[in-house]
Amino acid sequence: MKLALKKIKKKGKIMGKGGATNTRTYGNLALDTLDERVVYRSIKGGRKEKEKAERIRARQLNVAYIVFLSVVSALMVLIFMGYINAKTEYTLAMRHKNALAAEYNAMKHENNISYHDKMASVDYTKIKEIAMNELGMRYPVKAQIVPYEPVKTDSVVQYREIPEEVEKCRATS
Repeated sequence: MKLALKKIKKKGKIMGKGGATNTRTYGNLALDTLDERVVYRSIKGGRKEKEKAERIRARQLNVAYIVFLSVVSALMVLIFMGYINAKTEYTLAMRHKNALAAEYNAMKHENNISYHDKMASVDYTKIKEIAMNELGMRYPVKAQIVPYEPVKTDSVVQYREIPEEVEKCRATS
């Protein structure tokens, strides 16, 4: 319901500072000069009707607005559910990763213990006896030893053939 207003016109000029008639001043606003000033006054009883109309309009919700709010609410619920689901999957994956890491560390520890047990159980004197007595291995003779200059790397590369004299010494011993 629209409020009925009555237009009342007042004619005349308002004098500004210094007697100038080209400017109107209302508080701190300076407006251009108008020959007519329009003042609106409500018709008798219009204020109550206006307030009543505003209350009725405020209570009425537009169907499109309700649908919009419902769609937005549903989207927000879906987004939050997706976020919670992703967070849950991430947490489960991290727990699984930590369990696998713990299992790996336990297996690595067991492997190290087993390796050190095997290395400690090797009897080098028995290996030496078998090599010398059963396989016929001996310590090298002075002529069999070939000197070389050490290099800074951990590996040695053979650039030429071993001389025949050394080969003969190996065969005779």
